[in-house]
Amino acid sequence: MLAEATIGDLGERDFLREIEELLRNDRTDEALDRISEPMARHCRPGGVLPEALIDLNVADIVIGGWDALEPRMRQIDREGYPVTALGIEITEPAPGSEPGYHPLIETCFYTDSAYPFSECDREALLEGYSSYGTEWQGSCDDCDATITVRGLHEPYAAVAALGGRIRDPERTASEGEIQAYMLGASYLAVLVHAAVRKAVDEKGLPRPLAIFVAGNGSYPGFDAPIATHFDVVGAEPPRSTSTDPAAFRLDDRKQNETIEDAAPTDGDDTLDFEPQPDEAMLDLGNADDAHPDEFYELPATMGHVSGSQLRKRFVTDESIALTQESEPESLIQRLLGKIKPRS
Repeated sequence: MLAEATIGDLGERDFLREIEELLRNDRTDEALDRISEPMARHCRPGGVLPEALIDLNVADIVIGGWDALEPRMRQIDREGYPVTALGIEITEPAPGSEPGYHPLIETCFYTDSAYPFSECDREALLEGYSSYGTEWQGSCDDCDATITVRGLHEPYAAVAALGGRIRDPERTASEGEIQAYMLGASYLAVLVHAAVRKAVDEKGLPRPLAIFVAGNGSYPGFDAPIATHFDVVGAEPPRSTSTDPAAFRLDDRKQNETIEDAAPTDGDDTLDFEPQPDEAMLDLGNADDAHPDEFYELPATMGHVSGSQLRKRFVTDESIALTQESEPESLIQRLLGKIKPRS
């Protein structure tokens, strides 16, 4: 029987939940510090983990395929439903295959038909997460290998090999090995989260997108948002149904332009605009007298969905039942091959 991995006073589940919570609250550096302290004792000469792992940092990681996102999303965009979210998912190597030196990454493309990504801030996006998965689970429009992760090299291969040894039914894993694997795999996963955040900050995005990194059938399976539409553009994205990505390029968005900014070229090319006289404006005080059969009401808010609104929208008797029936899988369960890919 496999030993239970603990970190200080925390069991495996509680420790991993703490790390995931830090990621979901955009506190990646704190998550790395929280893992590296207990991991350090395993990263020494003769230790279970390679010394190079503790020295690995986000600057070593290269996120590839960023420039290919725009043309790829253009192929996937549907009329009225452009791609509004990107899932970067860390997957497990096929059984029996060599893990290699790089994690396998699936790039999943989502539209608002799966979840109202374009209307969500971080709080609202987090409402889509639960103990049994996400509201958009299994609802991507397409999935491929556009994004790659490079730079983890030998440390990644060593941690993957350690996981293989722990799974070996012919041997008994020690508590130290299980703890080292839990910490090493968690550290690498958080580094991928940090590297994607760095790519968003430094390279930008071709359009407003919600970005999240998740483990798809891989341990430890952290799932957390990296950015939302509002993080990327700093303002509400346009309600465009165009399938042309040019409509979403940040460089083309001129939200702060005013009429004064657009100076005419000739006297004859001035805007033909004449303000309406005050007398012609709608007199709200006499609206009922002027239009007895009509009434006016404020339009519904469309640009932003709060967390409480989404809670009302998505929390149902069915979802509550699913949550109650679901228990987070432990490392022991995962190592025995009970992980179910999200697909």
